[in-house]
Amino acid sequence: MSIEYIEPPSFPVTWNSKEERDFTWVWDDVHTPIPNTPLTSSFSSEWSRPRPGETPSPAPSAGPALPRRRIINGYAYSPRPPKPETPADPPSVESTIERLSEARKKWDTDLLPRLQENLEKLQKIDLKLTEASQLPDTLELFVDTHREHWQIHMQAVGPIFQSTGVLSSLYGQLASLDNPLAPYELLQGFNNKSLETDQALQALANAALKTPPVHEIMSNHTNVDSMITELRNSSQCSEYIASVDQFLDSYGFRSSSLDLSIKTWLEDPSFVFLTIKSLLTPLNSAASTNQDLAAKREASVAALRDSLDTNDDNYDLFFRVLKICQEIWPIREDHAFYIEQATGAQMRRLALRCGEALVQQRLMSDSEDIFYLELDEIRTALTLSPEGGTSESYKAIIADRKENRNHFLTVTPPQYLGHPPTDELLQEKMETTKFIPHYVESIEDSSNTDVLRGIGASAGIYRGIARVILTTEDFTKVKPGDILVCKSTTPPWTPLFATIGGLVTDAGGILSHGAIVAREYGLPAVMATKRATSRIPDGAILLVDGTTGLVQIEE
Repeated sequence: MSIEYIEPPSFPVTWNSKEERDFTWVWDDVHTPIPNTPLTSSFSSEWSRPRPGETPSPAPSAGPALPRRRIINGYAYSPRPPKPETPADPPSVESTIERLSEARKKWDTDLLPRLQENLEKLQKIDLKLTEASQLPDTLELFVDTHREHWQIHMQAVGPIFQSTGVLSSLYGQLASLDNPLAPYELLQGFNNKSLETDQALQALANAALKTPPVHEIMSNHTNVDSMITELRNSSQCSEYIASVDQFLDSYGFRSSSLDLSIKTWLEDPSFVFLTIKSLLTPLNSAASTNQDLAAKREASVAALRDSLDTNDDNYDLFFRVLKICQEIWPIREDHAFYIEQATGAQMRRLALRCGEALVQQRLMSDSEDIFYLELDEIRTALTLSPEGGTSESYKAIIADRKENRNHFLTVTPPQYLGHPPTDELLQEKMETTKFIPHYVESIEDSSNTDVLRGIGASAGIYRGIARVILTTEDFTKVKPGDILVCKSTTPPWTPLFATIGGLVTDAGGILSHGAIVAREYGLPAVMATKRATSRIPDGAILLVDGTTGLVQIEE
């Protein structure tokens, strides 16, 4: 029986081998809801390949080795074998818990200090004083640091998924409840770097409320640029502006996207000022505070201790792994703060300096065009003599890639490429599929096009106005009480959660960023609708049920 491979003409793909084509490639719509720029894709691929001269590690099993994750037309795809194999001799729960028991200590004493030390070294490098002749070596220093940080990412995130997988499994065996969110509600109410950022923004909003000149300027302006200009020019606001600048010194390396082409908050603080402005009129909702969630969590844990069968062999195992999960759960957000965001900001800073050098060499006309070259192309260009470059070829490459990316910004990628997904793959139950689901059952039918189904990721029901946010420029549309409708969220979007009333996304699952933060804020959330941003009109009235995963377009 012949296989009808998924290779739509509208989404061309070139396979490196027949074996590669025989895997099912799943679109990572969480990390690439829109296509990456070529340099971002290039950095993403660089960290996972061996350094020059290194030998790749052999495959850990006798089965076919998984190919590396690929960027196809700017979108990330991960390979899965069509028929996933169950490990022949899986480790026992006891041995897994024992191995994971040191995960928090490793983060505190090894992984986090390395991240902080490396970032401090990069931050101290004054790229404005770095000569063009020094840039090739400086580039490799930054690339090596980026590679190390993403290897740390794997060491930090792996134990989180492993431990919550054990937790979820044991919870199901002990409590026999059909509520997939229940075990994760036992992990709420712990502080992390995303919530810390939000709390700092709330403090700035409180300070604005207590400073009449600041409050008046923020309240009267609808244009953020003119608002920032007046605040900075007012002598009555100088102390407040100093506080904002201090915030930007600490958190300004964040941006609203994982793509390196997007400016950081320090470069463009519009989002910060708009967030502060939105917090001046906070939504009067039942949004939970961190203390409320912590109290609710402890009450739930106490109730479980009393209600579960203490004679069950899994009872003690469950509370042992719960302790581990609670210890390492904040790393879920914290690692992104240091790796995706702080490290990404340093890579952007370096990229722009390389862009300036290539502009001086007349290889490109704008330093921002650097994001449309690949890493190896930059390596080559930096070594060219001023007379040795062919500017027209670089400019042609950049123009072609800009046009290509603009085209694929309008294309919805196929969920799968290559070998069609088998039933075994669609039904695969791994902890990572709660982050990027392979499959979400649809209830759509021709008689009712006003109901979408996704994954209920944060319990509760909320009715409100939909704000469809596709780009960072759309952030200004979000008003207190709106329902945020977007492709996916990243940690720098967290400040929006302080004012919205609900969340609906195209991508993600109960362990994706938006779901985790929505639960921390007590916001109903539905993830993985796959088409909310294309089906829901901006300004529509929605009824969001974060328990059932249903979204009703009412008007």
